[in-house]
Amino acid sequence: MRNDASQKLLAVYSLSQPVADCAPEVAAILKGSGARTVYRLRWSASENVIREMINGNNLNENYGYDYQPVPNRLRQRQHAEAQAQVNTTQTQLANTQCQLDLARERLTQLEQSGAVQQAALTAVRAERQAECHARRQAGQTTRRVEQQLARLDRQAATLTLRQAQRTHRLQTNTLPPLEKRRQYLQATLAERQATLAQIDLTQLMFERNLEKDQIMADFQATLLNAHQWCCERYFTGEWSRLELETATARIYRQRGRVCYIDDRVDVTLAAFAYRAEQDLAVAACARFNAAQVHDAAGRLIVMAVAPFKHCVRQL
Repeated sequence: MRNDASQKLLAVYSLSQPVADCAPEVAAILKGSGARTVYRLRWSASENVIREMINGNNLNENYGYDYQPVPNRLRQRQHAEAQAQVNTTQTQLANTQCQLDLARERLTQLEQSGAVQQAALTAVRAERQAECHARRQAGQTTRRVEQQLARLDRQAATLTLRQAQRTHRLQTNTLPPLEKRRQYLQATLAERQATLAQIDLTQLMFERNLEKDQIMADFQATLLNAHQWCCERYFTGEWSRLELETATARIYRQRGRVCYIDDRVDVTLAAFAYRAEQDLAVAACARFNAAQVHDAAGRLIVMAVAPFKHCVRQL
């Protein structure tokens, strides 16, 4: 591993990534180093730590709860979602109704404009018919007037056909789908409004105050850290491998006597029942005394173990 801090950071970050995705210089560092294999290995110590925190005076113990009424956030979220659906359906229904009104208005305007155009053509044709009749009585030629009448007849027929096509298109392709969609949206809106009305926001929920559990969890983690510290620095032999629950029963609950002096605190533990544990306790006290630990008042803490007494439980 290079001494450059940035390269170290890149290498550590890249342990969980494929080598192909790493930067070339980082891939060169990791290739053949075995760091990725070590990083991906299962570390049972982490599982043991969690188990130790759960056992004993533990994380799954309830130390009493206080309840306080709080709004039903689930109902509030459901009400907000249902209200959003109702608003969406209302908007869709309003847009569909607007499109339907515009289509009907366009049909009415088409019929009115067609009637006006037909009336205009009828009036012009009546004038040309009267002119043709007058020219015949006067013995004049009527070819030009007859051509105009024929053109007016063609225009009237074309206008009638075009108006019929547009009316059929509106009545067949535009109005029915819009009317069907409007009916569907009305039914959907009624259903969603009924669902919204069924959501009761007045019913309260009670929230548990987990502050006590959090405090006890912090204490348990502190005890576990202290136990790990003792295992690494003070305990030897079998005691250095004890779990917190076992160590609490065999070591930390051992009776003793505390004597406070001006500049010193003498702690004398009662003799242990077994010679092996007595020897481990003496060794732990020697290591502790060598560390020169002081209390908050600046007094030196000196630990000792009472002399071992032979008894029936001796091994």
